[in-house]
Amino acid sequence: AWKIHLIGNARHTIDLAYYIFDRDTVGYAMLGALCAAVRRGVDVRLVVDSIGSLHPTHAELKALVTCADGAGALRTPSGRQLTQRARAQVVLFNAVSNLSGQLKSLGRRIANVFRKTPKPRISIKLNRRLHDKLLVVDGEFPSRGAVVIGGRNVSNHYFGIREDGSPDPDSYRDVELLLMPPRAASNAGVGAIAARYFQILFLHLGNKDLQPRSLARNFGVYRRQRERFMAALARIRSIPGFSRAYRAIGNELDGHMRNSTVRLAHELTNLTSRRAATSAAKNLLSNPNSIMRQMLGFDGRPEFATLRLVSPYLFFVRFWDGPGDPAIDEARYLREWVEGDPRRRIEIVSNSVLTTDNHLAQALIDMEMAPRLLLDDELRERWQRSLRGGEFNTELVGGESWRKAVGHPQIFFYQTGRIDSHLIGPGATHYGKLHAKFFIADDTGFVGTTNFDYRSRILNNEAGFFFTDAELSADLDSEFERLKSMSYRWGSPEWLQMRRALMARGGFKSKVTRWQRMVYRFLHGFYLSWLI
Repeated sequence: AWKIHLIGNARHTIDLAYYIFDRDTVGYAMLGALCAAVRRGVDVRLVVDSIGSLHPTHAELKALVTCADGAGALRTPSGRQLTQRARAQVVLFNAVSNLSGQLKSLGRRIANVFRKTPKPRISIKLNRRLHDKLLVVDGEFPSRGAVVIGGRNVSNHYFGIREDGSPDPDSYRDVELLLMPPRAASNAGVGAIAARYFQILFLHLGNKDLQPRSLARNFGVYRRQRERFMAALARIRSIPGFSRAYRAIGNELDGHMRNSTVRLAHELTNLTSRRAATSAAKNLLSNPNSIMRQMLGFDGRPEFATLRLVSPYLFFVRFWDGPGDPAIDEARYLREWVEGDPRRRIEIVSNSVLTTDNHLAQALIDMEMAPRLLLDDELRERWQRSLRGGEFNTELVGGESWRKAVGHPQIFFYQTGRIDSHLIGPGATHYGKLHAKFFIADDTGFVGTTNFDYRSRILNNEAGFFFTDAELSADLDSEFERLKSMSYRWGSPEWLQMRRALMARGGFKSKVTRWQRMVYRFLHGFYLSWLI
């Protein structure tokens, strides 16, 4: 409801960047709202990732461009109409079909050999993806700029509905941040910063501009797509839950906005970095605005006492920039930090085998990340060895050494989903799929797009906002407690019982849970962890 409201009330510009923009009810409704905005005189720019939103024709996105055929006039801040008309522009990020870009890249690389000052290369790499979920409305207009950022893509699955508009209890559980300027703002603020950040994404050298085809236009393809836009928007507006949320927006503005200090962080250098895996530590330190650099305090040890972190696919990574010990070993770094003071505490919520939508990532979490954070070398080797010798070995998981390790008094690792899930047996509880990405450290925190996994660290562009605000921290603390209440602690008797019940149930999730050790060894042995 918030996004439709912001788009519907935009006066000057709308900028969007999304990894996934689906051709479903939510996606078409969003396009309908954008088309209506163009026709009332609002400039619209949309960037979608060419892999996350893969489609052979993108007729729906080209149809959005044709909305400019009936565009309204642009307006000055005072409301005076200009002679220029609004535009709708859509680009595919790092487009795999960008043949002209590939040829330009080759030509530039050859020409750089003879130049004293080489020009930047055009980067079109399949692994360098735009993972943003960003909406900026009237960004360059100080008193009006609004920004929405977080983990939610444009798809039915992220908004809790099925294609017919009915509720979907198994959809993603996510978090987004709405940022708006003070009512009397007169200087460039968060909207302008976000709009300028978006400009970098929009003008990325590997992008491909989407243009309507004359033949498709003549045969009415885009007209029919626009009709689908408006039908989907009407269908969304008719959903009772949407209507209630839309009507409540005014009250939420008055009662739920916090006065926070924020800072944009991103991983833009991932788009152009070289030797992403073997120079990861060096690349990280080259970006002063890096999310991970600021979060883990690589410019100085973090000063907070408690870290609470939520991620669907959390990895504590290791990077080698040469032979010897890792240049970065986050699990060891965090253990040393937390054990340096008995008042320090780390709490984590992530997916379990019950709630994940990425079983490859889950195998790495359960067989490598969590054991490396919690277990000593001997316990870790026994846990990873086999199902019978590890997880089903009561001598191991029922022993005092195991109990002490997984019950660490300062490290708490929770995974969502409990034994009363409808996926296991007689239970009727739907836990959905965790997709939120945020952390809180005392009165500071972060909300954004990064999964804190390998891809987010070295390959994807990610973005989000750090904040300082006790009230907003308290809001996210409440969400953290809610997620924790539907979770078990990793390695606990209840967690082990849930996994055994799922394996006994049969079906796909049962099989991949049994195969976790084999999957982990395959990914680890072929150095594929970086790509998951």
